[in-house]
Amino acid sequence: MRHIRQRIGDEAFRVLLQDHLQQQKGTTQPLDLTLGKGDGQWHRVTLQTIGGELSTQAAKRIAETAEAANAQIRIDLHHGLLLYSRKPLQLPQQLQEFVNRPRIVACPGNRTCRNGLVDCLQAAARLSAALKDDANLENKTIAISGCPNHCAHSPVADIGLAGRLKTIDGQRQEAFQVLLGGDNGRSAKLGEPMETVLAAELCCKVSEILVQFR
Repeated sequence: MRHIRQRIGDEAFRVLLQDHLQQQKGTTQPLDLTLGKGDGQWHRVTLQTIGGELSTQAAKRIAETAEAANAQIRIDLHHGLLLYSRKPLQLPQQLQEFVNRPRIVACPGNRTCRNGLVDCLQAAARLSAALKDDANLENKTIAISGCPNHCAHSPVADIGLAGRLKTIDGQRQEAFQVLLGGDNGRSAKLGEPMETVLAAELCCKVSEILVQFR
């Protein structure tokens, strides 16, 4: 929505939003929802995507696996899918690549956003491959933002990475400022700004940082 507002201007955006809300008020009926109580007897499997991207084939395989096991699928807040089943879920080989990946949240960066300075999805893919199965990342979040707008909430993550451009020998190169120690929005605590690291050196730097989590 922020990009629409930037494109058409504040006043036009405000009018468009109000018109849409009024239309919805006239057509939407209140939902009568009954929430079930959890009984703690569910088994959970997390499938971690990279930047929320999922191929058609993978999505179809996940749906087939969940249906066969009578499992429930939920979307989490970290570009992952949660599968809940009554019995331990056996994933097919085709889905093993999504297991034990680090929990990485990434905005698209300069692939689709005019404000983006770096390719966040490329950085996320490299980190995901380098850090797969790393026990030091358990319950930790890496958040990658393509610019100082911090759309991926990098200032509050355990490890935040904010896109920058660094000039070296007259050449502009993609880089990331590292922020450490955020509380993931549970409190007002923000990550502490650290050094700026070139994108090509990012995997090595994050691996060094993870030693602190042991």
